[in-house]
Amino acid sequence: MSEFKMEIAGSLVFDSWVNHCPALRDTNIAENRHLIYQGQGVILDLLVRRLPDEQSLKVSGQILHGIRQMKSFEDVADLPVEMVQDSNRFALRTNALGEFIFNTVPDGVWNLTIDFDEGAFVVHGISALKEKASGEGTK
Repeated sequence: MSEFKMEIAGSLVFDSWVNHCPALRDTNIAENRHLIYQGQGVILDLLVRRLPDEQSLKVSGQILHGIRQMKSFEDVADLPVEMVQDSNRFALRTNALGEFIFNTVPDGVWNLTIDFDEGAFVVHGISALKEKASGEGTK
C-alpha cells in the first residue's frame, strides 16, 4: 500500500454488538460481529466471525463507493486489501463486486486498509473481543 496517498479514515456507523438489529443477527451466532464503516463516500460492510478453534477469525466484507460516486462495480473490483497486526500481515484483492474474505487470521486487534487510486480507506481496531466493543461508539 502506498504511503503517499491520502488516508480516508473509516468511521464506525453500525456495530451489531452495540446497535441491536434482530433482522441481521441470529441468537445462535451472537459471537459474530457486523460492522459498517463510512468515510468520504466510501462504505465498508464487514463481518467478523470467531472460528471454532476460538483462536482465529474469519473477516469478510464488501467495499462500495457511495451511490452517487459509483458508476459500476468495476470501481471496487481488484482493489488491494490488507490486514495488519504488529508483524502479522495478510493481503488479497477484492473480487468483481468489491467483496473479500480473510478465511483465517489470528484473534486480536487488526487494522484494515483498502487501497483506491485516490487514497487508502483505513479502519483501525477491528476485533472480535467483547471488551473492545463496549468502548466503541457509533456516529
